[in-house]
Amino acid sequence: MGRLKVSANGEHFVKDGKKTFLLCDTVWSAVYNISDSEWRAYLDYRKMQGYNAVQFNSIQQWDGGTPDLGIYPFERKSDETFDYYKPNAAYFERARSMMQLAADMGFIPMVFVLHASYTAGTWAVKGREEHIMPQDVVRPFAKMVAETFVGLDPIYIVAGDTNLDNDVTKQYFWEALRGVKEADPEGLCTFHLVPGEELPEEFTQSELYEYYALQPGHRVVEFHNSYSMPWDYYFNKKRRPIINDEFFYEGHGHTGEHYGRYDEFDQRKSIWQSILSGAKGGIAYGAHGLWGWNNPDKEFKNSSYAGPAFTWQTALRFEGAWEGSFAKYIFDQYDLFDLVPFDGIINESAAQRNEIRVAKSEDGGKIVIYAPYSMPVKVAHDLSGYDFVLIDMKHKRFGKPTVVPCEGGSELRMYDFNADALFIGVRRDGEST
Repeated sequence: MGRLKVSANGEHFVKDGKKTFLLCDTVWSAVYNISDSEWRAYLDYRKMQGYNAVQFNSIQQWDGGTPDLGIYPFERKSDETFDYYKPNAAYFERARSMMQLAADMGFIPMVFVLHASYTAGTWAVKGREEHIMPQDVVRPFAKMVAETFVGLDPIYIVAGDTNLDNDVTKQYFWEALRGVKEADPEGLCTFHLVPGEELPEEFTQSELYEYYALQPGHRVVEFHNSYSMPWDYYFNKKRRPIINDEFFYEGHGHTGEHYGRYDEFDQRKSIWQSILSGAKGGIAYGAHGLWGWNNPDKEFKNSSYAGPAFTWQTALRFEGAWEGSFAKYIFDQYDLFDLVPFDGIINESAAQRNEIRVAKSEDGGKIVIYAPYSMPVKVAHDLSGYDFVLIDMKHKRFGKPTVVPCEGGSELRMYDFNADALFIGVRRDGEST
């Protein structure tokens, strides 16, 4: 099997010559919490759902809790901090074995190399400075991580959940990036930044950096990031595949200042708003309680922000995971890799113009619109030559919308069900745009 590569136009991925949409699940704490039997059961379930990638952390993050398996990546000092000069070979051998099974089952391992929890100058080490990895260890550590998984055709999330607003932190991740490339020159690399963090131009332009992994965030007020961030990267950065890599974990609280939890509707909304705004590389679903492999007697250290975590058994079967499966099915079925984000919604309401997302193929042969709520949708495009399908996204029912002319383009009449909807239009043969 060949490795995942960037397409010739820089907009999506290919594998073995076939266009590939990454459908990833998030289990950051996999290698230090999950038993062998649990890991196999987890992979079986996600494979059944159509997932083709899994992202995990090479070493524990600050809010990931104490490793359930009692195995650590480094020897520990008397104060229980790590001795970064003494890696534990057994830990990394087990991590390799786990990801070997995943790869054998058709999953692409996506490894977080160096989380902000260990990096100087980041938000995650404020008040925890004793956990900072010495800078001279960073490059050999990153090289060791890549050497652990090379041969399994992984991709690397070199910087984990970090800010990049100072030279010290930047230098840490330059070292990590170079260490990965020394061990695995063909491995695709990216950074996973905190919401709202701008990727510095020096990384954007680097040939060591191959795709964008965006984090819209977990706060209600950040929901617009699902479409504004991909749009910005698609049109204003060097062209690379874009992944919506961490969005509004299902079951995650609306954060400390708000009451509520995200459900499957929020997953659909973020997925489709991001895809139609340029995130054609894929999406990474996450469930609150699964990423940390939470058990009933386990303390979750960040419940004041995220809300108490569900058990992993409950989180594994949240309905929103199926929204990722459905998105990949539609994406592949209609070959949506050639879609280009289109600023074409002309509803009078600014909120509707922002929230309703539309994209069309460059040749005008396809147009796709996502509407979070039932309202008339006006598009600055003549839709009279298209055959449309209307999908009730809540119940996965298929119908046919009513399309009429309107000033400036066409109108998709308000549909008669109270849920979000996806409109897919394919131009009839012989029709002009």
